Amino acid sequence: MPTLGLLEDDPLQRTMLQRILQQAHYEVHPFTTIQEMINALQRQSFDLFLLDWSLPDGTALEVIQQIRQRLGWQTPIVIQSIHDTEAQIVHALEQGANDYITKPIRVAELTARLYAQMRTSVTKEQEQELILPAGYYFNEAEHTFNYQHQSVRLTPIEYRLLIFLTRHSNELVSRQTLLDEVWLRPTSTDSRTVDTTIARIRNKLNELPHHPFNIGTVRGFGYRLSLVESSLPPHPPHRT
Repeated sequence: MPTLGLLEDDPLQRTMLQRILQQAHYEVHPFTTIQEMINALQRQSFDLFLLDWSLPDGTALEVIQQIRQRLGWQTPIVIQSIHDTEAQIVHALEQGANDYITKPIRVAELTARLYAQMRTSVTKEQEQELILPAGYYFNEAEHTFNYQHQSVRLTPIEYRLLIFLTRHSNELVSRQTLLDEVWLRPTSTDSRTVDTTIARIRNKLNELPHHPFNIGTVRGFGYRLSLVESSLPPHPPHRT
């Protein structure tokens, strides 16, 4: 379950947002002042931030700077504010925010924007530390998996799922973990969706003359992806 840092000084707004975000399957950590959130950054990590721009002890700019210094640029930051001028929005984005929402908050828009930010963040994170046999590679811009000059096109969710399983190759991954980490658990998703998506990925990979993946089903639990030995580059000769 993604961890979200919520900065909002108005108690009614904070309570409402916390309820909405929890229903959207976020683990919400609420804060009322800039200093409270900065202190929290020293002892815990977050997957996403939703920050009110104007607060009693300053603006969210100070928090954005601290987040970028401590967590880098991978963690999404979404600003909410009553200010809707172009100059204000551009300023927030230039200072390191990923998105900007004007109040009053529209629930469906808020959850969709947060989900979009998390989806992008997860994809970038999952693409790190991928180890593939020579000749195979992912193309994030086109959502394809490629072998030399041949490729298969995947949907965005198929692409993220295959990357996640590749990053966790040889690990037993439950359906629930896939819902949490790839789909981010939208309420309309169940385990059968995972199964049908896996089936589509298998069929598409089989369009290639060779591919390095064996996606095995563990009945009643989930899946394990392993790299097919015949697709791996040869081992270097043993030296004596």
